[in-house]
Amino acid sequence: MKRHLVRRSHRIHVTEKILRNLKARSVLEIGAGDYSFDYIDIQNLVQWVKIDFNPPSDVIYDFNNDEYHLPLKSKSFDLVVCTQVLEHLLWPQNLLIEVLRVLKNGGILVVSVPNIVSLAYRISWFLGRIPSCAASGNLPDYMGSSAYK
Repeated sequence: MKRHLVRRSHRIHVTEKILRNLKARSVLEIGAGDYSFDYIDIQNLVQWVKIDFNPPSDVIYDFNNDEYHLPLKSKSFDLVVCTQVLEHLLWPQNLLIEVLRVLKNGGILVVSVPNIVSLAYRISWFLGRIPSCAASGNLPDYMGSSAYK
């Protein structure tokens, strides 16, 4: 699968700045199919694993599965990056429970979700469109799908 072109938003710049200031030997990036931060130079980095429901990720996993168990060892990552993913899941709490399992003691979770009350999203709601960030579980086309084709 070819990666989508992602606009370099303020969120991306802020996330890059946060990641550049962290030290980690092992990183898990959740939802890296469309855009990955694996180009960031992190001190002491040995391993960067990308997991998503489609290639080009290292691990393919269906996050909208009610029986969660990421195929990763417990306590194996110093840093978990999860940006703009939780809003697309039917059971985001299950993913967060798994993140706690694979994150080492004292590890860091960098997470972000869209601002549903931003002006752009308010206009979408006003015009009768469901913004992609509101589409829990990637709604079907007839409901204003946020899923990638």
